[in-house]
Amino acid sequence: MSMNQMTPDTIVFIGDHDPSLWDLPWIDRTEVTSAGEGRDDKKLVKIWFRRDENNETISSALPPLPDRPHDLTAYSMGEGAPPVLWHIHPPFEAYRLDFDDDDGSTWRARIWLKRS
Repeated sequence: MSMNQMTPDTIVFIGDHDPSLWDLPWIDRTEVTSAGEGRDDKKLVKIWFRRDENNETISSALPPLPDRPHDLTAYSMGEGAPPVLWHIHPPFEAYRLDFDDDDGSTWRARIWLKRS
């Protein structure tokens, strides 16, 4: 099966952003496209992770929230990205994951980007 036919590891809807956000050593490939009708202000991001990368050891403590509104919101239904995606992503200052109360299949990540 070619890489183009492989199912992505995670799919998210997210606000308009710089696609270089996904340029990380442990991400093999991404596809960023329009999210489609009714979601004109959103992008659809498909992410494939590298299989040969070792997982980094990270703290389980959440980074403190900045005293400002979040910069981006990512969301989807079904299998979400692993929390490590948000936790060690270099441009992220902080994040929070929320899940629906019914079955947890719908999730949302609020993301604060680092300010220069």
